[in-house]
Amino acid sequence: MTNIVSIVAVLGIGVVGAFLIDLLRRRQSQQNAQDVHDTGKRILDEARAEADAIRKEAELKGKEVILQAKTEAETESRERRRELQQLERRLAQKEEGLDRRGEQAEGRESEMGRQEQSLKQLEAKLLDRERESTRVLEESRQQLEHVAGITREEAKSSLIEQMADEARHDAAK
Repeated sequence: MTNIVSIVAVLGIGVVGAFLIDLLRRRQSQQNAQDVHDTGKRILDEARAEADAIRKEAELKGKEVILQAKTEAETESRERRRELQQLERRLAQKEEGLDRRGEQAEGRESEMGRQEQSLKQLEAKLLDRERESTRVLEESRQQLEHVAGITREEAKSSLIEQMADEARHDAAK
């Protein structure tokens, strides 16, 4: 019986050993699974943290790019505004110059019109004087012809004297 007890004891020890080995394997397997799960979770958390860091860095870079673009746009806008103001000033100066030239031209045109009117009046006066001189000369000739009793030289001399008197009289006016 001792053999059977020994066999049963060995078998009992073997079953208990197998049970213990199985139990250890299951615990090892669970531990490995837990380790894998923990490692996966840690890797996932690290990946999320890294993704957040990359996202934040990208947002920061994006904000920097936007800020730089905004600054460049404002600088360009100020430069264009300055150029436009310079162009507006130059245009205003040219307009003022053109206005002055126009006013000067109008003044000269007005002055020329007055001078032209004055010349026409003077021309009319000269024509009147010429007609008057011609009339007086004609009257003098008719009188000389009427008084035929004088010589031609005397008539010429009398006529010259009358013309000289008339010229003095006109010069005195």
